[in-house]
Formats: sequence, C-alpha cells, structure tokens
Amino acid sequence: SLARLRIERLDGCLLHAPENMYDANILNSLHEAKKTGSTSHIGVSVYDETDALHALERGMDYIQVPYNAFDQRLDQGNFFSSAKDKGVTIFARSPFLQGLLLMDPKKLPPHLSHARPYLETFAEIAQRHGLTRLSAAFGFAYLHCRADHIVFGVESLAQLKEILEVAGKMSTPAPWVDELAATFKDVDNSVVDPRLWKK
Repeated sequence: SLARLRIERLDGCLLHAPENMYDANILNSLHEAKKTGSTSHIGVSVYDETDALHALERGMDYIQVPYNAFDQRLDQGNFFSSAKDKGVTIFARSPFLQGLLLMDPKKLPPHLSHARPYLETFAEIAQRHGLTRLSAAFGFAYLHCRADHIVFGVESLAQLKEILEVAGKMSTPAPWVDELAATFKDVDNSVVDPRLWKK
C-alpha cells in the first residue's frame, strides 16, 4: 500500500470497525506498525462513547467520532476533555449525518420517516436565522464540536467550495448554535446512528 501511495509511511492508520480494537492480535499489529515506522499514528473510528473511551485506554493517537446537530452524545460525558488531557487527536465525522440533515423533510424515504419531526424543526431554526441547511449543519459542527478536525465528504468540487465558503463565514458568538444544541441534545439513537436505519 505504501508503495502504491508512493510514500514512506502513513500519517495515520485507523481501524474502520471499533470491535477490532478488542482483538489483541489486531491491536498488537497496529502498535507494531507504528513501532516499525509504517505509520506515525494509529487510531480507530467509533460510533459511541463506550468505544471512544475504550480507545483512549488502548493507546490510540487518533480517534474518529460521529458528531452533528442531531448527534451530540459525546458532549454528555468527559470524552473530549479526557482526549485533550491524553494528547489524542479527535476527528469528528458526519457533520451532515450522511446527508440526512440536508434532505427535504417532505421527501424523506420511508425508512427515514421517523426523522421527519427532527428535520422539520432543524429546517425551521435554520430558516429563522437566515441559514441554509448546509450552513446550519456544517456550522454547528464547526463551531460547537470540541474535536480537533471536522471530516466531511463531497461529491464534486462545487460542493467542496461551498462548504469551505461556509466555514470562512462562521464566527462566534452565534445564538443559533446554542439553540440547535439545546433543541437536539437528546435525539433518539434510531435517528443518529445510521447503522440502525432500516432500508
């Protein structure tokens, strides 16, 4: 892989599935890769606080967590402060909740109909503050999350430019951020965890 990437070492190698860090052989291999210089940092992508806290105890340098207006679960505990104390870099993914926060509430597919009330409220708050749904979704993660980096996906250069433009306009204080935080601090897991979406 390093040869195909034409680099001498990875900056970071992350386990895609959190359950893998509970396998001693896999975890030892990850630490060995760092020790031998194949990667500078090791980490894991997690879905909930239990795995996130476990990752802190397993010597991870990077931890990728979900975070968005609907998914503020990691704000409830001491994960972010503990990560900072340990010098662990946190990446927050899914600021758009895999696109759910950008969908028209009236056009949701049947398997996501249970998210409609949340989306309608989200859209109303964004509109009242003169924001697009994209600005409100990305802006919330950008301004409210205590992670070191925000990870997002795009399908085109135009989308990337739009998001970077939104980021460039964000500033605090932003009363709408506090309103979103208070309104959606306890959204049902069936909405915030894509693994539970019925298809």
